[in-house]
Parts: sequence; structure tokens; C-alpha cells
Amino acid sequence: RRDCRNHRGRGADRGADVTLEMTGSRLNEREENLKPKFFATKAHLLICVDERCAQKGSRYLFESVWKGLEVENLAYYKTGGGLRLSHSGCLGACQSGPAVTCYFKNREAWYHGMDYPQTMHLARLLNADLEPPLLGRYDE
Repeated sequence: RRDCRNHRGRGADRGADVTLEMTGSRLNEREENLKPKFFATKAHLLICVDERCAQKGSRYLFESVWKGLEVENLAYYKTGGGLRLSHSGCLGACQSGPAVTCYFKNREAWYHGMDYPQTMHLARLLNADLEPPLLGRYDE
């Protein structure tokens, strides 16, 4: 047993005494309840929201795709969904943004000039474990 108290003597959990019991690498029940839930991911989409892509509507694209993933149950936390979506900084296609990249099956694909229908088409393909389209790629 090991006592997890900070230097003031209060427990790590807002003043409560917290004693953690470790058995090998297994966590006790309290620690299991604190551990975040893991959601399997089929692919990760990133949409650039840096200044030049934002001028071309990428922030609106991000919000729209986020809602679309939820509505179509493609988001990783929805039943049947396996996609994560993040906004990112510059993806290197400033002159022809919005730029979108995706990571899937230990691979990646980089797109320029993306709009909502194209990005949702990409998302549907990735969630179905299908190959992403070649149209709009700038990494090929």
C-alpha cells in the first residue's frame, strides 16, 4: 500500500485521504472508475483552422463536420462510429485551403480545397474501412 498525500497532508482527491492499492499492474476499483473510457478509432481527421484556411471557411467546415459526424453516428463515441475530429494548425496548403488530413490504418492522406460534402464523403469512406478518394489529395 502506498499513501498518495501531497506535502500539506491532504489527499490527492480534494482533501480526502486516498490510499491506492496496487497488485502488479492491475488497478483497484476506485482507480478503474477514474480511468477514462477508451473508444476505438478507425481514423482521425484534422481540419486546418489557421488564419488562411479560416479565411476560406475552415472553422465553419470544422463545426459542420463535427455536427455531421454526430448526426450520422460516425463520431468515435457513437455506436458504429470510429472517427475522431480535431482542428489543427497549418497543414501546408494555405493557397488552396481548407486543408484536411486524415490518419488511418497506419497511413495518411492530405487534401486541399475541401468543402462539407467532400469531407463528409471522406469520413464515410474511412468509417467503412474503405480507401479514401484520390481527388483533392496533395500528397500523391
